[in-house]
Amino acid sequence: MELAHDLEQTGNRLETTLQAGAHKLVAGWEVSRARFNFARNDYAGSATIGVNEPSLSYWPNSSPMLPNYRTQATTHDFYVEDAWTLSDRWLLLAGIRRDLTDFDRKDLIGSGTFDKSLGGTAWRLGLTHKLNAQTSLYGQLSQGHDPVTNILTLNLANRDFKLTTARQIEIGLKQQFAQGQGEWTAAAYRIEKKDIITRDPNNSQLSVQGGKQSSQGLELSAVMRLSPSWRLEGNYAFVDAKYDQLIEAGGADRSGNRPSNVARNTANLWAHYTTHSSIGRWQASLGARAVGSRFADNANTALSGGYTVWDAALSWRPQARSTYRLSVRNLTDKLYTYSAVSSAKAAQAYPGEGRRVDLTAEFSF
Repeated sequence: MELAHDLEQTGNRLETTLQAGAHKLVAGWEVSRARFNFARNDYAGSATIGVNEPSLSYWPNSSPMLPNYRTQATTHDFYVEDAWTLSDRWLLLAGIRRDLTDFDRKDLIGSGTFDKSLGGTAWRLGLTHKLNAQTSLYGQLSQGHDPVTNILTLNLANRDFKLTTARQIEIGLKQQFAQGQGEWTAAAYRIEKKDIITRDPNNSQLSVQGGKQSSQGLELSAVMRLSPSWRLEGNYAFVDAKYDQLIEAGGADRSGNRPSNVARNTANLWAHYTTHSSIGRWQASLGARAVGSRFADNANTALSGGYTVWDAALSWRPQARSTYRLSVRNLTDKLYTYSAVSSAKAAQAYPGEGRRVDLTAEFSF
């Protein structure tokens, strides 16, 4: 089977900032439009090619590529945020956002054409306390929403589902050390999400909303300037995620299991070396991304191994308002599994991105 995606996105944001006494207000409107075209063919033959085959050769595909459906989503977001300085040690943060989406789907094969309007409100409330010049504590409570699937692939089967809702609570500590040459942050959180798709307990062939999942974890990050030229930064995250309530097709109860493709442990580590010359500032960077093992199914019976990938970058800043950067992701061109899917019918592993080289230019004015 061959799939083809064509995505076009446009958008704009209008924002204003107001200062009124101890209040700093930000209000804005953001609009975006996405057009998505999907095409596929149904390959009737069979072919096997080794994953390490040096030459992929010819794929004997004689089935035509046919447009399948096209969708369009137009979203308007309205938001207001306020930072209220209660004193020199206390800061109260509050924000609210209203999202409105008009969605249209036209099936070019079949009869799944429909349109739908979605709307949701997200908010957050946070408090920061400055213990001293180097240490701050913070806490935050927030609520958000998501479609049951990617909005651009919404189909007739999940047209009538409402938005899922999620609530998060987070507390953290930020501190500077070594006379300001280093900084570290620790945060603990819990997220609860409800109204995910599950199966009717009385009819496992019927999909309904009512499932729940949650995650809790710890995130650590640190930055240290070893010298005027050398800087290290890294982060580590531990997450304990599970389905609190989920029934799959056939009536299998997955409550208590870890969701597929969710790693318990992830980490990043970067080293940066900066030097100055007569033609500007240069910075060379080397970093590693590590992801732990993950399950490929909600039954937690198929395991996908973890991986570590190296990245590198070289940037040149000839003057204050311009930077040129050469970035290389997956420096060693490592073959690894980015995500995997396993079921009774088949198992699939999706390879991670191979070596990629990007050259960017940044200008400020």
